This record gives sequence, C-alpha cells and structure tokens, in this order.
Amino acid sequence: MTSSDAAGESVRSEFWLRTLLRWYVGLVIRPGATVREIVERRPFWAGAIAACIGSYLWLFLWNVYTGSGGLSHSLEPSGGFPTNVGGLIVIVIISFIAVISIGVLAVVFHLVASLMRGWGELSAMYVGLLNLSAVAVMTGILAIAIAALLEVAGVSLAFSTGPRILTAIGVAPTAWTIFLTYYIIRANYELGPIRSGVALLVGLAALPIALTVALALLVIALLIGMGSV
Repeated sequence: MTSSDAAGESVRSEFWLRTLLRWYVGLVIRPGATVREIVERRPFWAGAIAACIGSYLWLFLWNVYTGSGGLSHSLEPSGGFPTNVGGLIVIVIISFIAVISIGVLAVVFHLVASLMRGWGELSAMYVGLLNLSAVAVMTGILAIAIAALLEVAGVSLAFSTGPRILTAIGVAPTAWTIFLTYYIIRANYELGPIRSGVALLVGLAALPIALTVALALLVIALLIGMGSV
C-alpha cells in the first residue's frame, strides 16, 4: 500500500466515524433532519453496528443492575458478559434476534403505511428503525455512568432494586424512540401528521401478533432444517 493509499484510507475511516457519530447524536439533538438523511441514504452498516452494540450494552447492564457485585464485579473476567464465552454467544444470538425483530417491525409499519396510501420503501423503513438502536446505545452508556456513580456512593444494585432503576433510566429513551419512529414513517411514506400517527399506533398494536407469527415461522424453519440434516 502506498502512502497516498494509506492517507486515503485514513480519510475514509475518519469520515466513516464522523458520520456515524453525527447520525447517532443527531437522533437526539436534530431528529427531523437526521431521520430524513437516514431515510435518504439508508446506512445499513450504521444501524447494524448500533443494534449489535445496543444488544451487548443492555445484556451487560442487566448483569450489572441485577448482580450482587455491581459494575466493578461485572468488569472482572469472572463477572459475566465482557469476557465470558457463553455470554458472547448469547450476545451474538440476541443481536441476530434484534436485527430480525426490527425487520418484522419494519414490515408491519410498511404494510400499515401502504394501506393508508403512503408511498415509501421497506428498505428505508428497516434501515431507519435499525439506526434508532443508537438511542439504546447512548442510553446504555448513560446507565453505565449512573451505575458507576451509585457504586461510588455505596448504593447496592440488588435484584430487588436494580431492575427498577434500569427501567426508570429507559423510560424517556423508549418514548423518544417511539417519537423518532413517527418521524421515520412520516419522512419515508410522505404521510400527513394524523395518518403518520395512526400508522404508528396501529403498527405498535399489531407488533406482538407479528412477532409471534415470525417466531413461530422461525421455529418451524429450524425444525424443518434439523429434520433434513
């Protein structure tokens, strides 16, 4: 590799990281413009990274907030997800399930918006929802910081109190994610405010049924695959 090629690769890496951070932060401080840009450019790689990191962070946080040793114990080799091979396998499985579940959610919203005469593409809806995982990533980082502060203050994160604290931390980001989903529906399908809101509510109401059907189909496919081996 020549010096010019190395310099070009460095510039591309810097642009890649800068773009990634700009999208992630923009979902919080500039939601409208950021969602429109994501819908137009469809950065699948950015959403996939966010979904995988978010899955890891929240599995790790569950370990932190429900364990007896707190953050410092969870960071030790014997503490759980960071170095435990079984935990890493679980993370891969959960990341796969997250990507598939987001795909099911995108299909549900696409069908509902299309029935309401919205004109948009399923791929844009899917990539848009994937990138909303960035909110979970930033919330996870905040939750780790709070766990560190609680540990310094001597507050124990037992199973009786930890999940309540973690749930309280996640309430506002969950509401914000739902709001951003409304933005994606409106930007992708060019629906008005009322029809976008109706599409969001109907899609959320139909989601449990859709996930159940998707899970059943996945199990059937696995059983068929195992039977053919």
